[in-house]
Amino acid sequence: MGARRVTAVDVARRAGVAVSTVSYILNDAPGQTFTPATKDRVHAAVRELGYVPSAAARALRQGRSHNVLMLLPDMGIGEALAHVVDRLSDAMDQHGYSVVFRRSRAGRSATALVAELAPAAVVALARLTPDEVAGLESAGVPLVQDVGGRDGITDREVLQADIGRAQAQHLLDLGHRRLVYGAPDDERLEPLARNRVAGVLATTRQAGLPDPDVVPVPLDADAAADVVRAWLDASEPPTAVCAYNDLVALAVLAGAARHGVACPADLAVVGVDDVVAARLSVPPLTTVDFHPDELTAELTEVLLDRLLARPAEPRTSWTGVELVRRGST
Repeated sequence: MGARRVTAVDVARRAGVAVSTVSYILNDAPGQTFTPATKDRVHAAVRELGYVPSAAARALRQGRSHNVLMLLPDMGIGEALAHVVDRLSDAMDQHGYSVVFRRSRAGRSATALVAELAPAAVVALARLTPDEVAGLESAGVPLVQDVGGRDGITDREVLQADIGRAQAQHLLDLGHRRLVYGAPDDERLEPLARNRVAGVLATTRQAGLPDPDVVPVPLDADAAADVVRAWLDASEPPTAVCAYNDLVALAVLAGAARHGVACPADLAVVGVDDVVAARLSVPPLTTVDFHPDELTAELTEVLLDRLLARPAEPRTSWTGVELVRRGST
């Protein structure tokens, strides 16, 4: 059995004061005056006993905790999103805030989570409903939803569409005219995929080309090989693939290898995220990098503006999406 937690009662006994006095002194309660000697005894007792005030109790007293609630989409956390989460946690820790993560799921509203956790602010990587946004505003909880873009804070759909445009434009510049879109087979990723597809379609339509087929690609070499085989057996087989992300793109490369399809000679492939495995594949994967480090830095600054009530400044650190060409195109 672990050691008993030191409480404010223990501190009060050691200092020879009331429990309320400990609370008043440690929280710098307004309207309360104590002699320097009393304050010294309380602080000495805190040090000697190793007392750590309860964060939950402090949140109840202050109405806010030192936690930032980060709402994640109800989907798998890939390498790029995990990187954003990790970097934001490190950055906020330096300012005395802890990042708490929750998935946005049906039947559990952001408003209810805020009432339960009393966060200092909310970062929503998941899409909130208008009612949820209004609920946070009425509760006075700072909300950061969208970052990145040429004009500072922008809608995330713009970023996703830019990713699709970058993929398609690269392939068109190389002379490809028959594209296909390799979609994820996880339906939870459909909202992101839909916006990336929209960017691909906008680019091909502007070039006067037919809309590419959108085909789910399982993250399994044998199943992906079946998809690639179906593409190659079509009356007008595609010559290039825009993949939802690097994992889907790597599955396409694995499927193509099963059939002896040469990439990029027979089939060019472009992914998204620039994960480590993209640089190690055979051939190395061409991908779209949306610079998550820059987005996280911008997100941190916007969040601190809201938390510290600093005057908001235009954020222009994000350089946008970047096509990283390697051997698969």
